[in-house]
Amino acid sequence: MTHEAIICFDVDETLLMPAKNDHTDVFVKYNGRAERRSPHKKHIQFLKDNHFRGFTIYLWSGNGAEWCAATSDALGLDDYISHVMAKPIKIVDDLDPSEWLPKRIYLEDK
Repeated sequence: MTHEAIICFDVDETLLMPAKNDHTDVFVKYNGRAERRSPHKKHIQFLKDNHFRGFTIYLWSGNGAEWCAATSDALGLDDYISHVMAKPIKIVDDLDPSEWLPKRIYLEDK
């Protein structure tokens, strides 16, 4: 992590939404099964746009790094992602996260 322009994208409910059961769904192969999910197209495009702007892109999830890697593969994002990781469950810092953590970004599908 030497690049300072880092954006962390969560996977579930950010890049992957519940399945719509239509032609846009993808299958994420994970732990010997395939889970059907719907890609959040605006967030995926936002991820790609920021990669092209020079940001380092990380995926994280409470479901772990392997789930992130499987998601990246299913969505065809491997060329855009620098690192996958489990979502931190705790942080240790001298400042409250509200003092340094940037705003949450969420693009609606409208």
